[in-house]
Amino acid sequence: MGAHSDFLTGTSGREKREHVRREVRLEAILLYLRKGIRGCMQQNAQALNISEGGCMITCAMPDLVGEHLYVVIAGIKAKIACAVVGRSDKRLNLRFGSKLPTELVDQVARRRA
Repeated sequence: MGAHSDFLTGTSGREKREHVRREVRLEAILLYLRKGIRGCMQQNAQALNISEGGCMITCAMPDLVGEHLYVVIAGIKAKIACAVVGRSDKRLNLRFGSKLPTELVDQVARRRA
């Protein structure tokens, strides 16, 4: 009988990521719509890792953040459209709407702030 396989792990038993995550500690700001009310909310956060396809963010109140938002990360001069693909008590796993260039991610990761 072969190794257990599912859509996340494949046959190797290890998670397959499309892009390598770089460990960072960078200031970030989350921008999102208020739930049930018109208006934009802002929350200070910190990026813990980043790749071309997404990042992990820690923030004080992740439960207030909707499924779609923008993130501004120190060193990247743009609002990045994101979708929440995972959440916990203090962290959000975000997938970027468009992949970031590898050169930009490498440059930001070198800052590590």
